[in-house]
Parts: sequence; structure tokens; C-alpha cells
Amino acid sequence: MFKKPQGRNKVVSDERDKFIVKRAKSFAYTTFWIVFIVSSFAVHIFMGMGPKSSVPTITLPLMAFGGALFMKIVCSVAILVQYGRADKGETS
Repeated sequence: MFKKPQGRNKVVSDERDKFIVKRAKSFAYTTFWIVFIVSSFAVHIFMGMGPKSSVPTITLPLMAFGGALFMKIVCSVAILVQYGRADKGETS
């Protein structure tokens, strides 16, 4: 995060790094919405259906906070997986 290049002509990140972060954010955003929609239906089913059922008002903010935390975790894991799968440029 705060790493500085060791030489004058060295860079900290390149196009590959930007592409990895872009793909990770896209995957995290997609999984967030899928999980958020499914959990919304689950809350509705769990709390009961019908005219007398109600959902507490704190539920939606907690779902949004949990979703943001979930999205950050998924994005971080996706970045690590993509860096782990990439060719490290080593020759044997």
C-alpha cells in the first residue's frame, strides 16, 4: 500500500494490477447483489409472510453493513486468488 519503488525507473503497479483489481471489484459487486437479494427474500420468508408479519427497521441497515463487509472480503479474496494463479515470471 505504501511501498515505494527502489529505483528511478521502477513502478509500484502496472496494467495487470489494475486489471486484477477491476475484475475483483466486478466479481465482488456481482456477488454482493446476488447475496443481498437472496437474503432479502430469506428475511421475508423467515419473518413470516402475510399482512400481520413485520420486519424490524434495523434489519435493512444491518443487511447493508453486512453486505459491504461481505463485498470487501470477496474483493480481497478475489485479488489474492488472481495473484496466486498468475505466472510469476520464474523460469526453471
